[in-house]
Amino acid sequence: MTYRNPAVAAPAAPSGLVPKTAGVLALLVGLCNVWGGRTLLEPFGHGPADLDNSLAIFGGLGGLLAAFALVYGTALMFRHDQAGRYTVLLASGVLSAIALVGLVCSLTGYQPDYAIDWFPEEGPIADPLTSAFGGLVGILTAFVHRDWLASLAGLALPLAVYLLTSSHYTEAWVEAGSGVDGWREMSG
Repeated sequence: MTYRNPAVAAPAAPSGLVPKTAGVLALLVGLCNVWGGRTLLEPFGHGPADLDNSLAIFGGLGGLLAAFALVYGTALMFRHDQAGRYTVLLASGVLSAIALVGLVCSLTGYQPDYAIDWFPEEGPIADPLTSAFGGLVGILTAFVHRDWLASLAGLALPLAVYLLTSSHYTEAWVEAGSGVDGWREMSG
């Protein structure tokens, strides 16, 4: 039997605000990837499209894979499983890296040697919105259009998920709930 000093307070459980915000944003990015992947893969069922086939297939499937990783990782993270946190970190990190490459390419004026057939530009308001809420497909659209504002908008959500998920607060919250009884065992 261990002695507990009644004057010393039991450690408080870490706040769940940051990890829950990260989880909600990860679910939002996952839904954006489902929408973007569906939008991109839909023309293949209805006949030929004016899209670059290889980029469309890999972009659509990549968006659906990112959506699965984000939703599944968030579910595991909410169950206080570190594997879920790492899955969300990996998926949001890859999306952030792709968006960052697009941003750098658009700011430096990079011009590829080949033409890519893609969605037409929609305008100064619609393109950043499509990039921000289109998931991987929106990020690729901003990259193909070489629009720095759309690339920056596409970077915002995945980077926010990555930063919130990698924070010490999220790590402590996930760790506190793991194990047999987590913090209840330490305070009880």
